[in-house]
Amino acid sequence: MSGSVSKKSKKKAGWKKYLGLYVLLLIVGLVVLGKLITFTTGLTKPYSPDLEETGKNYNWNGNSTLNLVVKSQELFVLSFNPASKTMVAIKIPEDTYLDLPFNFGRWPARSIYDLGQAEKPPLGAALLKATITTSFDLPVDGYVVTSGNFADLSTEEVLEKLRKEPLGGFNLLRQSRSDLSFWEMMQLLLKVRGVRGDKVKITDLGQSPITKSLLLADGSRVLGIDSLRLDQFLSDQIHDSLMEESDLTIGIFNATDHPQLAEKAARMVTNMGGRVIFTANASLRRQDSLVSGPASYTTTRLAQVFAPYCLKDPCANSEGDPVLSSSRAEANVVLGEDFFLKTVQRPGI
Repeated sequence: MSGSVSKKSKKKAGWKKYLGLYVLLLIVGLVVLGKLITFTTGLTKPYSPDLEETGKNYNWNGNSTLNLVVKSQELFVLSFNPASKTMVAIKIPEDTYLDLPFNFGRWPARSIYDLGQAEKPPLGAALLKATITTSFDLPVDGYVVTSGNFADLSTEEVLEKLRKEPLGGFNLLRQSRSDLSFWEMMQLLLKVRGVRGDKVKITDLGQSPITKSLLLADGSRVLGIDSLRLDQFLSDQIHDSLMEESDLTIGIFNATDHPQLAEKAARMVTNMGGRVIFTANASLRRQDSLVSGPASYTTTRLAQVFAPYCLKDPCANSEGDPVLSSSRAEANVVLGEDFFLKTVQRPGI
């Protein structure tokens, strides 16, 4: 009996002897796990944004069309379509007058970034992104503001670095201010590499019929945008082929007291390649926008643009809503007050 007790005591003593080691290994494991989680999360966060709060609510999945506003030697919009392996760049002449959001008024393109940077906190790149979104009625997924030697690159040189120089393209993005995540940067560099020259189209608005003479209040004439011709160009050249191929019918409802909001959203969806069959006013008012419809590429893309929270918690709960239940469209966008505020409320506030 005493021998049995002795063995039990030794086992217990041995277990206690290694208890400290077990606890230490557990702590180390938890620290490593925490570091890994932090690193992984960091891959999907904005890499080098202008603002701590960028308003970016989703990450590019590498499949949908990616629209970026790029400020280098020139200001341009870059649209990359992974499905067709095409790149379209739209140069915006610096003397083109655009209507800025956040109550800034009308300014030439060359002044947009500096106007934003003069604010506290500075929001130059975010103002560029919001201006293109509202002036072109085209969803902009991110921005890139080059710096250092890269700030002197032309549109053509930026595209060449991205397409043909993996290291140069990486350094360009790494040294820029951008709300793209590290993971998005890597996907972009991998997917644009090797895009054929005949698949790259660069349009200078100053050399196209898209621009027109604009009369200002003081009687002076400047360069402006012909919205109808711009819409036609975007519909032809910058459209999401995956959304176009899905051919889902889309209805857009205005659930606010702000007029013409549904028509503005319809223009944006049409420019994206969506098939809008009607716009209407909702009977009930909403604070948050929602997107409902069958799980599909189109509804996911619409949620990214209009209701990002629906990406985490699907907003298909339209049962009992008289407006949505009577809709003849397969996918529906209901615009809430938050969509309107995007054009009047400054980031970081």
